[in-house]
Amino acid sequence: LESVLARINVLNEMKEAHEGYLSSVRRVLDDRKRNSQLRQAINGVVAELMRVPKEYETAVETSLNTSLQNIVTNTEEDAKFVIEYLRRNNYGRATMLPVSVMRSRMLTKEEMDCCQTDGFIGIASDLIEFDEQYRGVFENLLGRTAIVKDIDTAILISRKASAGFRIATLQGDIIAPGGALTGGSIQKREFTLLGREREINDLVSNSQRIKKQLDEDRKAIKNKRFETETANNKLEGMSDEYEKESLELAKREEKLEIINVYYDEKNAAIEKIELERSRINDDIADIDAQCALAKTEQETLSTANVATDDEIKQLHTELATLKNEYSAVNEEETACRLELVGIEKEFNNLESASVRLIKETENVQRILAEEKLRRKNQEDEIAVLNQQLKAMDIKLQTGQEDISLLNNAIAAKTKERENTVLKLTELRNKKDCITAEISARQERSHKVELAVTKLQLEIANLTDRIWEDYELTYENALAFKRDISVAIESAKVNEIRHEIRILGDVNVSSIEEYKSVKERFEALSIQYNDLTRAESDLRKLIDELMDAMKDEFTQKFELIQTNFTQVFAELFGGGHAELVLSDKNDILNCDIDIIARPPGKKLQLLSLLSGGERALTAIALLFAILKLKPTAFCILDEIESSLDEANVSNFARYIKHYSNDTQFILITHRKGSMEVCNALYGVAMEEKGISKIVSAKFNESEII
Repeated sequence: LESVLARINVLNEMKEAHEGYLSSVRRVLDDRKRNSQLRQAINGVVAELMRVPKEYETAVETSLNTSLQNIVTNTEEDAKFVIEYLRRNNYGRATMLPVSVMRSRMLTKEEMDCCQTDGFIGIASDLIEFDEQYRGVFENLLGRTAIVKDIDTAILISRKASAGFRIATLQGDIIAPGGALTGGSIQKREFTLLGREREINDLVSNSQRIKKQLDEDRKAIKNKRFETETANNKLEGMSDEYEKESLELAKREEKLEIINVYYDEKNAAIEKIELERSRINDDIADIDAQCALAKTEQETLSTANVATDDEIKQLHTELATLKNEYSAVNEEETACRLELVGIEKEFNNLESASVRLIKETENVQRILAEEKLRRKNQEDEIAVLNQQLKAMDIKLQTGQEDISLLNNAIAAKTKERENTVLKLTELRNKKDCITAEISARQERSHKVELAVTKLQLEIANLTDRIWEDYELTYENALAFKRDISVAIESAKVNEIRHEIRILGDVNVSSIEEYKSVKERFEALSIQYNDLTRAESDLRKLIDELMDAMKDEFTQKFELIQTNFTQVFAELFGGGHAELVLSDKNDILNCDIDIIARPPGKKLQLLSLLSGGERALTAIALLFAILKLKPTAFCILDEIESSLDEANVSNFARYIKHYSNDTQFILITHRKGSMEVCNALYGVAMEEKGISKIVSAKFNESEII
């Protein structure tokens, strides 16, 4: 896009500057912008007032030739005004085409019949587009020009029509009325007058298409980024939800495990209490049995007291024994009672404990029932949670599949982004390294393109002028060609263009502002350091070049000094002259004094000599420089006009002697200079406004 816009700017600048037109036409078109009378008088030039399809541009351009630059006016009075304006401002000459007097010149019916053959395309005026008011102009210029496919068709039609009208091929070959053929290769130009406007329109359409594509790409990138951000947000939300559900499930599992442990502990406590209660009941039964036995024995003893007297003694004995035993039993009973009291106390304690344990058991059973109910509720809740967990697993599986797809897409986008970032980094580094060079070269390239285009047009105009003035084509004029030194600007232009093409299009895709500014700061810092080092290197190089220039200047100055002394003596027939530096410490910037002493005079500065002596001294200096580095040819414009006859003869003899190595073209009116020439060309104006060239060539002393 930048390349297309740059090309559009170049073409618009050339269009505004009227590049490619003759200087006289260009000047009057430039003045038309500021002069209202010229704006009213001039409608435009032929090239601007018509639109030619691309395939016919070459044929139409070669057919019209310099007529493309003819100026179209409304009336003859307008044409007269423009001609007077050209003459008054000394702009040159131009051809006017008044619309009011231009009449159509078309092929006759017989000539059209001659054109009816394969390869015939049409009449040039019918193949182009123009405003209806200019029909007379364009049918006058192109109404008798046939456009054909190739030169074979052109020759065939020309034979049928006895070469009665102009025929042009698509390759640019021309058969003029009368049968003269003009053709060959056409030098490729950067642009043509007919193709420039079309190229601007094509480039504008192309730039609009590129801008539209660029906008679509930017929208697509924006949509992709939005989709990526949406997917990332969705992924983050699903991850948070999954972590929350996982944490809630872990909490419920931990709570269930604690309830199970508590339930087991309570069951163990209940079993322990039941065992303790059973043992206490057994102890109470044993104590009751012992009490019953003791009461039976006591009743038995009471009954024994009622026995007979006979038995009393025995019984007394036995009673004593029994008393002893009773004492022992009483003691044992006391002990038993004590034990029973302890047991009863223990029983009471156990009973209290039993009541307490029963209450605790009831509480435990109640708690157990509650826990069972809660456990049941929890089991139901766990079942619901398991169902939810299964649903979450299914959802998680689906989410994981989506995550997998998104991860793959993100990985692909990430990889693409990394590649793009890597490529962008490489391009940016490359861009940073050559930005300054590109700017300088673009500016230089722009100027060179303008210069090359201008030179190409001048070459084309010169080719047309050779034909108009001498009726010679470029190939026929090669016989008069002389070898001369060729400028290297064309090679430089091609080299710079090749380098610009190698650089390619620069991708300037935008990134975040902070990152862009930061990277630009870092790049500019690197460039600043590089420029600082380059400045130091350049200063060293400049110093080295200055030293080399001083050495080279000193050597060449000494040679010129020697040649000047020698040539001065030859031209003056004696005397002495020298060149003196005013400041030998600054030889590159100081003045150079010319000190001369013609024969019979004292040594003095050039400014103190007479006019003729100064001129001859300057001529001596000129030939001293030419002697140092001879050229192929040299043009001298009346340099001997202020010399007297004797010095003119000396100058002419020296020129004749020096012409062995260099060809001289003299513009002169002095007889002494004319006498030594090999050929003379004079311009005479026998009638006002009409110039005529008179020539004479000399071989020895004979006129040919």
